[in-house]
Amino acid sequence: MVHGSEQSPAIGNSRALLLAGLGISVFVYDKRGTGQSTGIYTQNFELLAEDAAAAMTHARRFAAGRFGRAGYWGASQGGWVAPLAATRAHADFIVVGYGLVASPIEEDLDQMILEVQQQKFSSAHIDQIRRLSTVTAKILTSHFTDGLNELETLRQEYKTKPWINTINGEYSGAMLRMSHADLKRIGRAVFDNLELIWDYKSSPVLEKIQVPLLWIAAENDREAPSARTLQQLAKIKKINTALQVYVFPNTDHGMYEYTEMSDGSRQYIRVTNGYFRLVAEWTQEDKTPFTGKAFSLN
Repeated sequence: MVHGSEQSPAIGNSRALLLAGLGISVFVYDKRGTGQSTGIYTQNFELLAEDAAAAMTHARRFAAGRFGRAGYWGASQGGWVAPLAATRAHADFIVVGYGLVASPIEEDLDQMILEVQQQKFSSAHIDQIRRLSTVTAKILTSHFTDGLNELETLRQEYKTKPWINTINGEYSGAMLRMSHADLKRIGRAVFDNLELIWDYKSSPVLEKIQVPLLWIAAENDREAPSARTLQQLAKIKKINTALQVYVFPNTDHGMYEYTEMSDGSRQYIRVTNGYFRLVAEWTQEDKTPFTGKAFSLN
């Protein structure tokens, strides 16, 4: 199990126990810098993939003679790490839940566009958001050596825009609202301190994979908007015919069902019925796995 960006430990995670209850043996480890693992916490996908590949080697040795196939189940940020690890550990299958086929930069942009649409701002405001994303991407990919003056120009231009205090994205809103002086002093320490590969391209990795791959998306995911990912998966499916894609409607990140409140916030209810059974039964090579309310894009 390759967990997401959270810094909490994975050992003892209830989701692994739920899969175990459905007949799947799950090897769980605390990724570096969390729980019982040593090292420094990082979000470097390549380094985390090396760790996941080493974990697969250990799991296979530990369970020798007691398993059939061995693969990865990656959730959220694990959707970037698990496929990359699979290419190094020769996994037999891969399951991704609510992950992205997009870079962290694209994730931030898509979050902001979704926020603009939900708050009923105009297409002109979306164009402004795209300009903001281009500048913050320059800052992050240069590790704060380029683009700061351009952001200050936008800051002055956008300071009276109606969205200035309500659009966040993953980081661009906060960067825009931080002062130029503070960004120069502490911006990198705040926004670029986890070795994240900001322009990481996952499509080339997925295009190399020829083992069975199950991708499960949350239709109304605010944390990891799925539209771009589903478009990319449709292209990848032409290369890997073993790719299967399911989308659970009326779910947010983590596959949570929710009630939307009058102010636009969401009250989360439960993990949607069918998510864990789909993961388990597909892994067990059931030809007709239970899918709950999910619809297939296969």
